[in-house]
Amino acid sequence: METEAARAAFVQAAAARALIRAFGMVAANMERERHGHSLAYGEEAFERLVAEEGIGHNDVVNALRGWTG
Repeated sequence: METEAARAAFVQAAAARALIRAFGMVAANMERERHGHSLAYGEEAFERLVAEEGIGHNDVVNALRGWTG
């Protein structure tokens, strides 16, 4: 049986993964900018990251409520 604590841990793990990926994306953008190149990741890439990791508002609310729809 899935507990509330387990659901919260799942959301926290997804958020941590997303943060690690986002830091890498920001670092890549900073490096490219430093060398005068266009950015590798725009707003859409960061939005896609949130969707891929399932950490948007509705995703988190549903996960914490235990809905797997």
